Amino acid sequence: MIRIGNRTQLASGQVNLREMFSAARILRARGFDVACEGEGDGTILPRNHWTQAEADAIYAVFRDPIHRAGLCSLIEGRTTVPSSPEIALVTALNDYVGDRNRFSSTFEWFVGELMIREFGALSASYGVEVKDLYRQKDGQAIGYDFDALCVLADVNLLFFECKTGALKPKSLENTLSRAMALHCTGAVVFLGAGITQSYLEGVLKAVTHPLLGKPKAYRQLETAGVSGSGVFNVFDCYFVQADQSAGSVREKLNTVMRVMAAKKAFIHDTVGPDAGSYTSLGYPCTEVPL
Repeated sequence: MIRIGNRTQLASGQVNLREMFSAARILRARGFDVACEGEGDGTILPRNHWTQAEADAIYAVFRDPIHRAGLCSLIEGRTTVPSSPEIALVTALNDYVGDRNRFSSTFEWFVGELMIREFGALSASYGVEVKDLYRQKDGQAIGYDFDALCVLADVNLLFFECKTGALKPKSLENTLSRAMALHCTGAVVFLGAGITQSYLEGVLKAVTHPLLGKPKAYRQLETAGVSGSGVFNVFDCYFVQADQSAGSVREKLNTVMRVMAAKKAFIHDTVGPDAGSYTSLGYPCTEVPL
């Protein structure tokens, strides 16, 4: 876990919400044990404690798709000088290391930080390894590495996968299995450059959900009146384009959060106890026909 200044404290000397509601603690409450979590030493700023200014500078670059792409270009050697003052500020930080794998790990950190700062999540962890996970279908061990896990304000878990390369059917099946194994409220897959809608369709046609089988369709969803908010959805998995040309990740995640809330409300409104069930639960009930 990367510790950032004292921003996560309610007040001086009080409890740290990120630690109190950490992914490890919430998973332990569900009967799962965390083997390890990502630390700061795997990021572009290889320390486990960042100042607030350092965290804000890195967050600002990764939040902006143009700055994020510019930093990646610099790290990969496609450019030789920072393309913006924001990028220059990050590369000038003490201990900064420009490395592609570290860039990917920092993006995983950024995803969780975005959920905390802009969606009220209680905590987030990246590079999480969970012990003893098995596929429900046949009891076989499944991959236990989670790019990012967020503890939402309702204490549900949201799982993130960050795909910077190709998306393969087997990889997506593992994502679905991992989300089910931890009883997550959903999974979000960030898609990198080159993964088009037609490419995604080809992958989905070859995927088998561990419980629900082959998908019959997928959805294109957006928030009405909000440009650039579109995402794709199949089962409880949401696909978010995160490359430079896709625009704001934040607007797309906003659609995901709204859709998940709408789904819960719809289920609550359409599937509920009948009069007999209420009575058996200790609430005598009589239905009056209209």
